[in-house]
Amino acid sequence: MNTRSAFLLSLAAIAAGVLMIVFNASVGGREIVLGGGILLLLAGVVDILITNLSINRAAKRAEKEAQKNADKKDKNADDTEAAPQSSRGFAFWLTMVVSGAAAIFGIVVISSPMSWISYIPVIFGFVTAVAALMLFYQLVLGSRPATPPSWLYIPAALVAIGAVVDFFLTSPDHDRAMMCVTGIAFCLFGVTMLITGSIVSAFHKAQEKTDERAAKSAEAKKIGTKKPEDEVNEAKKPVALDDEKA
Repeated sequence: MNTRSAFLLSLAAIAAGVLMIVFNASVGGREIVLGGGILLLLAGVVDILITNLSINRAAKRAEKEAQKNADKKDKNADDTEAAPQSSRGFAFWLTMVVSGAAAIFGIVVISSPMSWISYIPVIFGFVTAVAALMLFYQLVLGSRPATPPSWLYIPAALVAIGAVVDFFLTSPDHDRAMMCVTGIAFCLFGVTMLITGSIVSAFHKAQEKTDERAAKSAEAKKIGTKKPEDEVNEAKKPVALDDEKA
């Protein structure tokens, strides 16, 4: 999942969590199922669109950089050309499969909401478990090479606990508790994803600045090594002209 998709998903999760907490007593089973189906459909479609748009933009940027570096015959030109191909690797296809499955499942739920009311605890538990897995993946692997603080594992663990609790809230009397537990889990998920995303974004910006400074320093060193030779050559040229005149 790219940064923009994660940001939008985080905001949607926080909004859904707040609504579930606020309206935990006034929402019926049918409305819960419809809301969950709409969220799944929107999340899947938006993630697919944003992922493809991001890859297309990255490919266009790579082509422009490759054209700029073509005359220099730099190694960087080959690296930038390979970037779009590597971006359509395992992570891309995993996003397409998961997002497509979420969108299809959302359509199925919306088309027959009444038949899914008895499965609300299972659906909520499953969605919350997926959210917990996404958090742990983002903290362990998705944020590399940045290193998020270890305390972010606490909300991730709480989201996982919320998923387990949802599976056991099967009685209709527990609907309000299930809504509150799931809503809190969604808010924790969204806030943790936003914090992790900001840490990763700040790390990449700092890395880009460091790379720019290193490139400027290397360029300055190249210029510095060429200056003495140029001065010697320029100093020799007038002498040669004077000899010719003599």
